[in-house]
Amino acid sequence: MTGGDGAAPVAGEDAPVAPRRPGGAVAVLTVTAVLCASILLAVSIGQMSIPFPEVIAVLGRKLLGTDVPAGAGGARFENVVWEIRLPRVLLSVLVGAGLAMCGVVMQASLRNPLADPYLLGVSAGGSLGATVAILSGFGAGGLLAGAALPVWAFLGSLAATAVVLLVGALGPRTSAVKLVLAGAAVNALCSAITSSFVYFAASAEGIRSVTFWMLGSLASATWADIPLTAGAVLTAAVVMGTQIRSLDVMLTGDESSLTLGVDSASRRRLYLLVCALVTGILVARTGVIGFVGLLVPHVVRGIVGSSHRRLLPVAVVGGGLFLLWADVIARVAVSHSELPIGIVTAVLGAPVFLHMLTRKEYRFG
Repeated sequence: MTGGDGAAPVAGEDAPVAPRRPGGAVAVLTVTAVLCASILLAVSIGQMSIPFPEVIAVLGRKLLGTDVPAGAGGARFENVVWEIRLPRVLLSVLVGAGLAMCGVVMQASLRNPLADPYLLGVSAGGSLGATVAILSGFGAGGLLAGAALPVWAFLGSLAATAVVLLVGALGPRTSAVKLVLAGAAVNALCSAITSSFVYFAASAEGIRSVTFWMLGSLASATWADIPLTAGAVLTAAVVMGTQIRSLDVMLTGDESSLTLGVDSASRRRLYLLVCALVTGILVARTGVIGFVGLLVPHVVRGIVGSSHRRLLPVAVVGGGLFLLWADVIARVAVSHSELPIGIVTAVLGAPVFLHMLTRKEYRFG
């Protein structure tokens, strides 16, 4: 049957064709292979360039016990590769993977394309805790005397998240809108208190430290940072990997989810708590690194589709890949200095995000 506005296309006419998406396994393996190659390459790049064969030789001696002799760089290259650059590269991969994973989960559970790991006040609370530790004397005595900066940042993140979840739990049921609004309010309050500390601070060096920390940095990465970060990210990834169906269902809305056997309100609280704990650990280690949890899920969604069976694993690996190269740029962009990585992620991420918004075929959910 032909003719009329509602006529079906006949043979020979051009019918709309759904875009083909790469298979989940193929996408994960491809991105993982690129990530592994990038890790080796990133270790050789920096203010002091290290030949790639030297990197392979150092890693072979340290990881495999090979007897490859040291090159011209000797112990100096080995110290830079093993003690400085490799921990930093691995930490960047873990942090990027964790932020991207939390971004995917929060965008699905809140059904909000602007949701990111810092939505619940985690970053603002962590910034407040770190600012208190740097600029005040609260860390000099009392119960937490001598506590490191990450401890204060993590406690600030947990306190802010607890306030948001408590406010969101008030009333008959927790709604996504209430949590988003509570997170915005707590973010604003913590940011205002942090700004007050900075405004009245007398230490110029302290102000610089706070500013640099609030823009994120991986410069102080050590092997001691890896176990806790890796444990938190991998555990959360395994937990969320078992929730693929629930994440897909939650995109349909609370009422539809309930008819399909998924209690969105209780699942949302659980998912947000997991994301808050992971993000709090990451913020405590590296400061606030924006745009990773917001941008990477959207980019990956545009490539592999919205099914979380493909989206979640590819976003986790892709987040690590994105932050790894952002950190490389932060290291080499300015001679004899280093940019805060939050500046790099914003400069790289904003144009890509704006470009995606102009693509008519892109859909959220």
